[in-house]
Amino acid sequence: MKLRTMLLLMLLTLALVLGLFAPIQAKADESSRFDLKDLSGKTVILHTNDIHGRVDQGIDNSVGISAVAALKKICIANGAEVLLLDAGDTFHGKPIATIDKGETIATLMNACGYDAMALGNHDYNYGWNHVLELEKKLNFPILASNVVKEKDKTPFVKNHIIIEKNGIKYGIFGLSTMETVTKTNPNNVVGLTFFDPVKQAKTEVQQLKSEGAELIIGLGHIGIDESSIPTSVDLLNEVNGIDLFIDGHSHSTLQSCIEKNDSKTLLVSDGQYLNTIGCVVIDSDKKMTPYSLDVNALKTMNIRVELLEDETAASVDTKVGNVLVEANEKMSESLKEVVGTTTIRLDGDRENVRTSETNLGNLAADAIRWAANTQIAMTNGGGIRTSIEVGDITKGMLSEVFPFGNIIVSKKVTGQAIKDMLEHGVKDYPAASGGFPQTSGMTFTINANQDPGNRISDLKIGGKTMDPKAMYTLSSNDFTIAGGDGYTMIGNDAFPTLFEYGALDEALIAYLKTNPSTESYAVGRTTVIGVGESETKGTDEAIVMDEKEEIPTVADVVTTYTVTKGDYLRKIAKRLYGNESMWKQIYEWNKDKIQNPDYIQIGWELVLLSE
Repeated sequence: MKLRTMLLLMLLTLALVLGLFAPIQAKADESSRFDLKDLSGKTVILHTNDIHGRVDQGIDNSVGISAVAALKKICIANGAEVLLLDAGDTFHGKPIATIDKGETIATLMNACGYDAMALGNHDYNYGWNHVLELEKKLNFPILASNVVKEKDKTPFVKNHIIIEKNGIKYGIFGLSTMETVTKTNPNNVVGLTFFDPVKQAKTEVQQLKSEGAELIIGLGHIGIDESSIPTSVDLLNEVNGIDLFIDGHSHSTLQSCIEKNDSKTLLVSDGQYLNTIGCVVIDSDKKMTPYSLDVNALKTMNIRVELLEDETAASVDTKVGNVLVEANEKMSESLKEVVGTTTIRLDGDRENVRTSETNLGNLAADAIRWAANTQIAMTNGGGIRTSIEVGDITKGMLSEVFPFGNIIVSKKVTGQAIKDMLEHGVKDYPAASGGFPQTSGMTFTINANQDPGNRISDLKIGGKTMDPKAMYTLSSNDFTIAGGDGYTMIGNDAFPTLFEYGALDEALIAYLKTNPSTESYAVGRTTVIGVGESETKGTDEAIVMDEKEEIPTVADVVTTYTVTKGDYLRKIAKRLYGNESMWKQIYEWNKDKIQNPDYIQIGWELVLLSE
């Protein structure tokens, strides 16, 4: 199966690169040519997937969910009939989604006028009973035809629906990935059975045709990752009669035609986080033309996707914009909830978590290990974004510590892979590195005088010397598990995922409620021998902080500032404005130059506007 899947994905990739599937496949620049004037009598299918709570405009490059609503209205105003569909992983992710377990997202989707959605694996993160509670709040159906309740073998949610647009009956059925049983907390799906989506898709096609459907749409959270067995490509090569398959799960951007001797299927998926909005235009002859509408394409339709000064989402769709304003106000109040207290400062300073063990790093790693019930845990220092001062700890503080919406993932790996992981994490020591490991369940020594790759010694797991050939359970964040920061030795190609869990900030909240004392996280898990000299080797290297350097104050600099050795945005903001949070404003002033706010180059001239 793996060999066949790899071959299929290689062929699919080649097809995407060479454009072998025209006329059904959109050209690379076609998103800019989406013609609103040519929609009369046509059906427009708008589709989203893997939003993960990125509903605010301008957050994580999201065009925002109000832009989805605005686009639907504009298409209708220009003569089209519209179907709005979502392929899952929508109810969980950023705090606006998790703070009320997806209810805000349900309200927003209702306001947009969605017609149906598939269930993603992370939509089960609050437990399957809560999915049913969310379904009651929706004005449209959730579809998952291959999921049943174990107790009585009845469908978990609806299998399919038929909707008529422009005189054509569209049969839409849903599918959930078989990986759901491992890519949410297993307890969340106890009592459900997930059937083979290939077999179920064949049944759904036959059933929909018998009910009069003229064009069949598969709405699936399946994906094309090799770990997905089957992938959506596997499925479409085995199932006839599906005209359009809207996919999610692998966060892929796809516009391709899967052709066989007796049928062909348009396969589409639109990346992640609402970076773009997928669109398929269907004419009266059932000819399908796909598009992926980005920020520039939306702006040509007068759909605003930028943030206002008060960071309130804005678009031509006032209704959804108002829901977002209310949701953000509600979230702001919820984030003030106190979930713990600390009598010591929990150190998440950038220059510290990227160079050394810290008490906040220990707390975070312990929370991850506790949530996943693994022997050890590791999280990259670069993922910890701020410190927590003495006093009350609020939900908002913890969401600032882990602001990216990452989730917890567990694996079973060899002792040698763990050592290799640690060697990689400290290879730049004592220079700052986003990959510096903050750990739980293990102790080790770093010898900075040794060459990179040979610096870790006295590695113990659970108090016992690590066995290179033994297998250990490890948990971390999904960024690192996927090979982020260069951690390929524990990536999915090296060791398969065991389970996926909730968000990092949720784990910290739950852990603090169970383990309220923060004094036990004092450093001591990592011993350091020798400290070598560090230097910045050039403008392409990571910038290292040097507290001895003098940086001009705001009185000295009004309109511009030149980046020097040791600078990073928080440091510049602290020195110039006395407020680290001003880094966001400096970033906004210089977004045309700064692609990644974690990386600035020596010699760059930053634009500063006086307060």
